[in-house]
Amino acid sequence: AKRRKVRRWDSRGNGRVRWGGEAPQAPHLRPGMGVLVGQEEAPGPNKMPEFKLEFRPAPINKWECEFATKEQGVIEITVESFTHSIYIRKADDATIVVKGKCNSILVDDCNKSKVLIQSCMSTFEICNCKRMQVQVQESAPSIAIDKTDGCLVYLSEEIVNNDAFSITASKSSEMNVSFPFGPDGDYTEKPLPEQFVYKINTEGGEPSITSEVSDLYSS
Repeated sequence: AKRRKVRRWDSRGNGRVRWGGEAPQAPHLRPGMGVLVGQEEAPGPNKMPEFKLEFRPAPINKWECEFATKEQGVIEITVESFTHSIYIRKADDATIVVKGKCNSILVDDCNKSKVLIQSCMSTFEICNCKRMQVQVQESAPSIAIDKTDGCLVYLSEEIVNNDAFSITASKSSEMNVSFPFGPDGDYTEKPLPEQFVYKINTEGGEPSITSEVSDLYSS
């Protein structure tokens, strides 16, 4: 009987013309499916992680707030002991208010959110964030801003009058600080310098490097 040509898949080349019976399904396809084996299927709709707010008791003593959004409205965390710390992560367009005096607070990987705290005994740190607004109503010894693009810091009169208070910034941009100034206590806003001038000093026994803020921030 005369044999007919069919297209058959084999290891010597996909689609090569060979003699034989009916062409089998391509070996790299699952039976009845058009999905390549070893390749990921098309992902479904992105699922937003669920909002989480919980307190982890001693010995951890930490409030954890994750994946907050504007859908939760204003989120309030009431701190009952100054030994408790606060960890805020992955907030997006959220507003979070911390009432009471906490030990420390870390705001990590958040975007376009507002964080207002009453008082902090240790460092208030903002890390890996974008377009943030943070406010201290009473006191905090220092604020640290790290790897953050866009941060407006509101300070209280108590902080402004504390000579020991400091702001440390690294690898960050578009930072501004707003604080009360003058007899009426009106708020004024100033940028935190991002550009510095470095000079090498070779006088003396050991060379040293000094730095000063660029003239761009002299006004």
